[in-house]
Amino acid sequence: MQRLSFIGMLLDDRGVPVTGTEGAIDLALKDESMARLKNDGINASMTLGALPGHYRVRVVVEEAGGKMAGPGPRGGHHVVKPL
Repeated sequence: MQRLSFIGMLLDDRGVPVTGTEGAIDLALKDESMARLKNDGINASMTLGALPGHYRVRVVVEEAGGKMAGPGPRGGHHVVKPL
């Protein structure tokens, strides 16, 4: 069993956290499937509620045992529009 833990956060224009969430995905993969996953990556989604505005998104993914599952923190600038 392989566990991936993740944290997602929205930061305002000043870098102050607005909201965030954490979770985990448990994977039970055969060697062939694990090799494909390491090559192709994995798609996952999370929902973070926020008022309309400009935000920076930060996501960190970690393997069980504290190993980074990817190149480290990722993020980008996103605009949240009213529904």
